[in-house]
Amino acid sequence: MAKTSIHIKACDTAGSELHNKRERQLSYIRQDLTHLNESYSYTGQSLSAELKRIQQDVKKHTGRKLQKNAIPLKEGVAVISDTTTLSDLKEFCTRCQKEFGLVPLQIHVHRDEGHTAARQWKPNLHAHIVWRMYNEQGRNVRLSNVDCARMQTILAECLGMERGQASSRKHIDALQYKIEAKTSQIEQLTEEVAELSTTKAAKEATIDTFKTVGAHVVDAITGKTKRKEEGLKGEILRLKDELAKKEAEMAKIKKEAQDVLNSVRSRYESKVYGLQQDKQRAERWEKAAEANAERWRNRFFSLWPDAAAAIEAIVMRCTTMIRSFTTAHIASIEKALRNARSMEERKEYASDFWDMAKDEMPGTTPKAWIQEGKKDLDLLVEYGPEQYLKQERSRTQNRGMHL
Repeated sequence: MAKTSIHIKACDTAGSELHNKRERQLSYIRQDLTHLNESYSYTGQSLSAELKRIQQDVKKHTGRKLQKNAIPLKEGVAVISDTTTLSDLKEFCTRCQKEFGLVPLQIHVHRDEGHTAARQWKPNLHAHIVWRMYNEQGRNVRLSNVDCARMQTILAECLGMERGQASSRKHIDALQYKIEAKTSQIEQLTEEVAELSTTKAAKEATIDTFKTVGAHVVDAITGKTKRKEEGLKGEILRLKDELAKKEAEMAKIKKEAQDVLNSVRSRYESKVYGLQQDKQRAERWEKAAEANAERWRNRFFSLWPDAAAAIEAIVMRCTTMIRSFTTAHIASIEKALRNARSMEERKEYASDFWDMAKDEMPGTTPKAWIQEGKKDLDLLVEYGPEQYLKQERSRTQNRGMHL
């Protein structure tokens, strides 16, 4: 049974459509097979239009612009078989949307890519699937390593193929695939050069044979022999010229393949260096945040034990999927505020809780969650538990009607 796998990467909005819709000429595409390709769009919109829609959703629901380093669209390249249908891939997209929240935009099945090896066509059957990584509420859909592994299993089930095994080998992208195609061309040209060399040697041997014929025979057929010898000499010159052209073509292909390989290596090394720098910065920030949080805990919790529960409630509200304070959270916060003698003092206490709670939050906490948590805390402090719960019930009902 053939094996399948899927590789997911950031989507190049402009380049993706040029490639998937065959609006760009590629050397490893057979145009006589392009009519076998299939495409399906869930919205009928271009990727640039989908990108604008994501930007609008993020601005509308979070109040801020989409970050420059955000990845709003991702593209998966899935290995398929010659029996895979568009319906199989749609089923895969449906299951991914239910299980991970991924919203599919486009599917493109390519059956015209490949290369020639040993004079036989080797097809590279695959499909491109484009997803939007932000939902309609402007929230980012994240995929963990466990999710990606689960997607491999779902793909194999939907396509009726064997699941590929996890490996440290990098996915072969278009440039790397081109290298393999060029290498195959080099091997084929090498065989042709060998055949030409053999033919050349045979022609030269024939001339030598004619030269050894007795003089009396040569005299008898002088005219015919000379014509044949001249013809053979011309054929040898032609073969030498053709051999030189083949060798020049082979050298050119080798140089192109090396240039592509150097480009891939340079991009890979640059990306690895950037990731290493990001990791080091993240580790420094995490250590500083932990030290600062420990300093606040030691100084404040020893003076006011009730504050610990209140701060923990605020942190839970901002760093989890809980979208409002629970009754238990409210009770903890109100207990810590019970000694406040006025509304101003109540707000000052809450402000101190908030500052210390922020130091307890991981650096990866979404800004939108933190902003919503601050608004909820302000409402609770100003209006009290009963009014807060009443407003929260009203908000929940409105969200349900909107959805």
